[in-house]
Amino acid sequence: MTSGYSRRDTLEFTGSAVLTIAVIAVGTWLAVVWQPTREREAKEELASFAAQVELGAPVETVRGLFDSRPFAYLEWHSEFHPYFVVKTPNEAGAYNWVLWLEDRGGVIVGARIRQWKHKNIKPGGSPEDRFIPDKTRWPEGLAYAAQY
Repeated sequence: MTSGYSRRDTLEFTGSAVLTIAVIAVGTWLAVVWQPTREREAKEELASFAAQVELGAPVETVRGLFDSRPFAYLEWHSEFHPYFVVKTPNEAGAYNWVLWLEDRGGVIVGARIRQWKHKNIKPGGSPEDRFIPDKTRWPEGLAYAAQY
């Protein structure tokens, strides 16, 4: 009497199980090893670029500085005028870092790193905020920037 299962059915089940375990292993490696390493490297890259931004420099000069380096993780966004945003890749929960560069008359007058999700929260380990006090809107808070 046969059980209704063939050797072929057993091999298909075993192949599916092995594939499932491989997918879980790769996903675990990505979540535990690759993602934190990528996030740390992206934040270091952003902090390095932020330190190179010279307050009082024309926007074109800062954009040229950004374009002249082959950043692995950073993206430049111009759609938040009067602010330019340089951001790291998205993280779960939107905790990635964002460099807000304030443009006043074509000149960079402020540079602050914040979390994408919480625009008023300065992430731990990020560089100090820099701005030209009589030129920036930031004394009213970065919530003002979030309106744009």
